[in-house]
Amino acid sequence: MKKLFALALCVVSFAAQADYLYDAKSMDRWSRVDSHTIILSRGSTPKAVVSLPYCYINSGSTLTVLSDTLGNYDGKILIDNEVCEVRSVSKI
Repeated sequence: MKKLFALALCVVSFAAQADYLYDAKSMDRWSRVDSHTIILSRGSTPKAVVSLPYCYINSGSTLTVLSDTLGNYDGKILIDNEVCEVRSVSKI
């Protein structure tokens, strides 16, 4: 029984791993995917897709990454003078 529990715990821990974007403040470009999703880039290289469901993003928005590390439910981005919580991050 203990072995089965240990195996299940290992499977869950590997499945729950999230993408993290380190050195996020160095991202110098972004592009809008939809009204709640952006792609962060360094130079011409896209690095991550970031979902911000509680903030509206339009093509003329101003954006500043406030957290140096972005992950699922971890990190903040300033969009049009509103602090937005990151919902999900997927590395590209």
